[in-house]
Amino acid sequence: MDGMDEPKNATRLPFWRRFLEPAAALLLAGIIAGSVAVIAWRRHRLGDNVRIVNSPDARFLVNVNRAGKEELMLLPGVGEVRAERILSARLKGPFNSLDDVRAASGMSEKQFQPAADLITLEGPGQAGGP
Repeated sequence: MDGMDEPKNATRLPFWRRFLEPAAALLLAGIIAGSVAVIAWRRHRLGDNVRIVNSPDARFLVNVNRAGKEELMLLPGVGEVRAERILSARLKGPFNSLDDVRAASGMSEKQFQPAADLITLEGPGQAGGP
């Protein structure tokens, strides 16, 4: 024995197993890169209907008179059904108050309060009044 021989009880990993760990790492990196790309695409697609407000808590405002279903679903407590309710009510004309939006969504005042702070009825940057 010259020291180069493997011990009799040692097992060599099959060829495919030597590449399993690097392949898993590449797959994870691809998933992360894809997630970042989707987030960037969504931010680009949302455009003027959602605006990040520079503040300590980095809130955003959603203009309910211009936002689409995806933007409305960013609001707390607003899912697909409530977003569709808001959109169908908006067909009758723009919302003039937060109470109109709340009634259209079918939310109670308590359910609506977290979303109310994130809604604007006017142009970008102008928060709607109560």
